[in-house]
Amino acid sequence: MRHRIQSIPAKVSAKVCAGIEGWLLILSLWRTLLPAYSLKCAGLKGSPIRDDQCIRGSGYASTVKPKTKDRFSVALCSGSRELKTGCTIVDWMWKRGWDDECGGLRYYDDLKGLPIQEYWHDMKFWWPHCEAMIATALAWKLTGQERYAEWHEQVHDWSFEHFADPEFGEWFGYLRRDGSVSSRLKGSMFKGPFHLPRALWYCWKLLEADDRDTAPTP
Repeated sequence: MRHRIQSIPAKVSAKVCAGIEGWLLILSLWRTLLPAYSLKCAGLKGSPIRDDQCIRGSGYASTVKPKTKDRFSVALCSGSRELKTGCTIVDWMWKRGWDDECGGLRYYDDLKGLPIQEYWHDMKFWWPHCEAMIATALAWKLTGQERYAEWHEQVHDWSFEHFADPEFGEWFGYLRRDGSVSSRLKGSMFKGPFHLPRALWYCWKLLEADDRDTAPTP
């Protein structure tokens, strides 16, 4: 596809440089990257295990219609171009998101390394770490490359050291950049019982399948 955005009002065109062939966007909002969503893209859509398996295992099978395995899943598991794309996403977003100084995944990053407008950009939220555990475990399972196993162990250990409540269980949802707890809230309209149980279940099933030397049943 070859095109550039046309008919941009003069007021906007003075601030925006947009296109496909290597042009960079100069508005902060359009340069903002969210590594966690990219890791979710790499892990969730390429999953050889479907979420409805988890629901069936919990006794709610009668209320859920099984999902059909999409073509992306089949392609990813067969070692095609989609597998390479998924692993590239993991590689790039790990480098973009992992905080080498304090550990954990930063919430936002800027495409050009410029200041980010969102004031919580360097906080550590619970759900990106759940998605990172899934994406790294899946990448290791499908490729056998050791760096993914190392990254999985790294994000797993950091998460349980900082998010987990050793006294009452469960995870806190929001940490400061240094890993200290920003809010002791564990449940809200945003933080519900989805990301953490799903990540733990998913990684358990991957490792269980590896012990049996068989792939998880889709």
